[in-house]
Amino acid sequence: MLKTFGSHSRESAIRRFVCAAVLTAFGALLWSASASAVVVVHPILVQTIATSAFTPPSPDPSGIAYKPARDRLLIADSEVDETSLYQGSNLFTATRTGSGSGSGTTLAFSKEPTDLGYNPATATLYVSDDDKDKVYVVRSGPDGTHGTADDIVSKFSTSAFGSTDPEGVVYDAVTGHVFISDGAGLEIYNVNPVNGVFGDGNDTVTHFDLARYGLGDAEGLGIDPARKALLVVDPSTHAIYELGKAGALLRTLSLSAIPTTRSVVADVTMAPTSNPSDSASAMDYWIVDRHLDNNPFPTENDGLLYEMR
Repeated sequence: MLKTFGSHSRESAIRRFVCAAVLTAFGALLWSASASAVVVVHPILVQTIATSAFTPPSPDPSGIAYKPARDRLLIADSEVDETSLYQGSNLFTATRTGSGSGSGTTLAFSKEPTDLGYNPATATLYVSDDDKDKVYVVRSGPDGTHGTADDIVSKFSTSAFGSTDPEGVVYDAVTGHVFISDGAGLEIYNVNPVNGVFGDGNDTVTHFDLARYGLGDAEGLGIDPARKALLVVDPSTHAIYELGKAGALLRTLSLSAIPTTRSVVADVTMAPTSNPSDSASAMDYWIVDRHLDNNPFPTENDGLLYEMR
């Protein structure tokens, strides 16, 4: 993973640098004509949680999803197994008040869990892997915990429909589809399983372009159910792009309130606020930040989780 480029491997970083440079330049030309019409929102920072202080630490949180039945955040770390901090977990479970601990590992099927999506109706976890160009579909076994030996795991290829850098993944409970953001290609892919089973040969896939909006990377992907919108995290512009499911840009969320330097925001999910006085339906943005890369900084341990409103 080379955070300079916001990717999770040297190969994908090279792909992204070439593709993103061309696509971003082209997108900027198109974007300049309509930029003044785009609403820019500035979420406020509510709290900062050090995933680096979890037990064990998560130095490079890359993906996040919310599990409402357990009221817990599930965080993937795509690099911790490459460091001396690894103690058997690259999946971490966290509360909304800041405590977190290792709860499972994807290493049996994926050493590069770049993002997480979650279907609460079936307790199914979707794990994107931008090294293998696959999305893994993970059903927890009797223990109810993802990343343990009793998981039931299947997969589908993203390169089969043109996505060779699947960095972001999210499950849409309204449509039953999975959306995938391609970091190098700057595309969103909409995967319809048709019969509810992903990867069995009859999935249909559509896609739309992100470069036209000026993104430099499509590192993480979330969804805002209340606004029926996709949330694309771009560390290169330090922003989240809110789009309709057909690709229309609705607004841009500036992350200028994040005070930390060398930030590499990686993913976002919607979850209830940390304020116990708020309604259970009041949602905030929960954003993971990978910061320094472990390749040039092998002793780094600087992962963060932000709550923004």
